[in-house]
Amino acid sequence: MIILIQTLVADSRQEVFIDGGVLVVAVVFGIILIKSTLHEIVQRERIEKLAADLRKAYDSVKDLNENLAHKVAEQTKEVKRAYEVEKRAHDELAKLDETKNQLITAAQHNLRTPLTALRWQLEKIRKSGGNDGLQESLKESEASVERLTGVLEDFLKITEMRVGNSD
Repeated sequence: MIILIQTLVADSRQEVFIDGGVLVVAVVFGIILIKSTLHEIVQRERIEKLAADLRKAYDSVKDLNENLAHKVAEQTKEVKRAYEVEKRAHDELAKLDETKNQLITAAQHNLRTPLTALRWQLEKIRKSGGNDGLQESLKESEASVERLTGVLEDFLKITEMRVGNSD
């Protein structure tokens, strides 16, 4: 403002040119300085916005990391529980399998032994002689024992096959 006033009140042309030149230089320099300052303000605002976004992103990553650690801990607990349940089920299945095998072994022995004894007794009675009616009854009894033995053997074979396939 002072330079403008000096230019307007100058006494000579030379002073007007000098003061006018100084005024132009001052105005150009001022415009450049103002543009530079505005540019710096815009850049600073962008940097602040980016910093805020970066803080938000960092907080989000931090939250995700904490949640992930929590989720991993929960999943680990669930896997351990499932493993324990599976282990108990496996142990119970092994016990049931052992019990089943003991039952089959007992059934084989307890069903075959009386049939074998009955077969021997019938054969012994038949060999000792007797009338024809008795001999015929003994043959029929022996045939029935043989059929029952066959049925028992078939049953035990089927049971053993199923036991072998269930393992």
